[in-house]
Amino acid sequence: MKQVFLGRPVIRHSPARVGSKAEAKKLAKGRKFHKVMDEFGGGTLHHGGTGEVVTDPAVAKAIAFSEQRRVKKKKRK
Repeated sequence: MKQVFLGRPVIRHSPARVGSKAEAKKLAKGRKFHKVMDEFGGGTLHHGGTGEVVTDPAVAKAIAFSEQRRVKKKKRK
C-alpha cells in the first residue's frame, strides 16, 4: 500500500551516507576517524547536542565520517 500525504506519494529516504565506497575508504584512513572510533570503543564518545553517550555503532561511524570531512575541508583552505 502506497502512503499518500496531501495527494502526493510519500518518499522514504535512506539515512545520509558518504558519497561512495571509495570516498568512505579514504575518510576511514584518517586520524580523526580512528580517534572518534576509539572514543566510541572506550565509551567516551558523546552526542554533540544532548551530551549522551553514543551506544549505536552506526551513529559513531556517522560522527567519525563527519569529523573527518571537517578536518579534510579545513586542510584545503
